[in-house]
Amino acid sequence: MRSDTTCSLLKSRFVKEMTTCVSALVLCMASAQSAADDTEIFFSTGHQPNVLFILDVSGSMDDVDNNDGVTRLAKLKSALGTLLSTNDGFNAGLMTFSSTTSGTGIRLRKEIKPVADTKDDLLASINSLTAGGGTPTQAALFEGMLYYQGGNAWAAPPQN
Repeated sequence: MRSDTTCSLLKSRFVKEMTTCVSALVLCMASAQSAADDTEIFFSTGHQPNVLFILDVSGSMDDVDNNDGVTRLAKLKSALGTLLSTNDGFNAGLMTFSSTTSGTGIRLRKEIKPVADTKDDLLASINSLTAGGGTPTQAALFEGMLYYQGGNAWAAPPQN
């Protein structure tokens, strides 16, 4: 009788271990399949990517780094100017964030549209930015997510 109990326990343990192994294998295979599907997003040639530039225009963007006399905001404007001037194979929009005494200043300045069609307008908006206020990064990123999801973002609508 003792051997029957031992045999039963061994069978039970074997079944549990095999179930765990098979479950782990299935999960690994499923995650590999999911990862493989994600590559279509990055290597697809059928659609232009949508990029929402969410820019910090808080007071710290007026700071100068490295004693070069150039503010962080000026460097950001220059980098985006170069990017937009040399590339137009994507869609882009512009959102800015800072906070003031009157509340959070998260603004959707330009909706996502083809850069080839809106490059000058987008560059003009970027070059008109000024720095001031605090840094509500988390709220701005949340607003960006809502915009991409098509939800009701709290950000002020684009200004013409």
